[in-house]
Amino acid sequence: MVDESKWFGDMRKSVEGAYLSSSDVRAQSGFSGDEGRWERARRVIAEVVDRDGSFLDVGCANGLLMESIVGWTGARNLTIEPFGIDLSPRLLSVARKRLPQWSERFYSGNILDWRPPRRFDFVRIELEYVPSHRRAELIDRLLRDALTSNGRLIVCRYSGSDEQPPGGLAAGLHELGYEPTGHAHANDLDGSTLTHVAWIDRPVEWSLDHPDELTAGAVTLRRWRPGDAAAIAAACSDKEIQRWLPLPSPYDESHALEYVAMMEEDAATGRGFALAIVDPGSDRPLGSIGCRMARARGVADVGYWIVPIARGQGVATTALRALSDWVFANLHPARIELVTDPDNVASQRVAEKAGFVREGILRGYHEHRGCRVDVVMFSLLPTDRS
Repeated sequence: MVDESKWFGDMRKSVEGAYLSSSDVRAQSGFSGDEGRWERARRVIAEVVDRDGSFLDVGCANGLLMESIVGWTGARNLTIEPFGIDLSPRLLSVARKRLPQWSERFYSGNILDWRPPRRFDFVRIELEYVPSHRRAELIDRLLRDALTSNGRLIVCRYSGSDEQPPGGLAAGLHELGYEPTGHAHANDLDGSTLTHVAWIDRPVEWSLDHPDELTAGAVTLRRWRPGDAAAIAAACSDKEIQRWLPLPSPYDESHALEYVAMMEEDAATGRGFALAIVDPGSDRPLGSIGCRMARARGVADVGYWIVPIARGQGVATTALRALSDWVFANLHPARIELVTDPDNVASQRVAEKAGFVREGILRGYHEHRGCRVDVVMFSLLPTDRS
């Protein structure tokens, strides 16, 4: 089994050592060669960008590719908003100094568990950024969580990569269960290939069934509404909810309205859904519960939070049982996963009471507020209900 905390730590150290050993702007982006060779190698990525929109560069390093994409697409009269994410805070520091006008558009995190604050029209990625056994999951996550409903995932492989799948990058994606919309490559002056590019367009209609309302004993599960903004803001300002979730602080009604809008978009485009847990008599929100599907793995993941006055009354357990039953009956995953912080004992009790099985500790599994953290993994199989 791969120790992912060590894997990502080693990768970060290796990249920092190589990229930051030089003051050359291209070397700090992991490239060897002059400006002409850089353009020959990377401009093919810009050619895949076919309209105005936002562009997220995963593994953005010092931001040079973001800067170049804006220039190359601008020459075609396209307007691109660039964003970047990187595992290395040191490289991001260089990027922010180079490009202060975009300093707020650089994010720090591990793309596997990063929660995008918005959707992007284009996302560029290299599969080598994650262990091989999680690459299908990475693609699924980006298609589901990071792209707009008609967004485009741009997958790159550069010359010198240790992994050259037979049949090329497009064939490698096919083996992972994805059919590229198109593919291209860029050559050097001597005819050697510098860059392989394949892209996957997110289906406009990628349906995921979701309930409008569920009755579950003493609670009702229903869709969140804009009128719930005050209740959401109050709940998400609670110190316990703030402790476990990566939420803005302070959290106000504008954040709540953004959350409701994002949940509506997620439900409409098939990324997932979140439901308010409400008192059936007063319709007062008591908490939230949601589900996302990782199609490539056949796995659903669920999460929940409960307002202070409703804790300890079985609300979360009732809601979790009801939603899990609905997910198995309607979405048919092979398993449902639920993760908690090792110190979140109350959430662990809810999982166990709802029939989930504790599997163990996953070390360094998530990034939370800039730090890699362990989680406790729980799972539920269809056979656990029999």
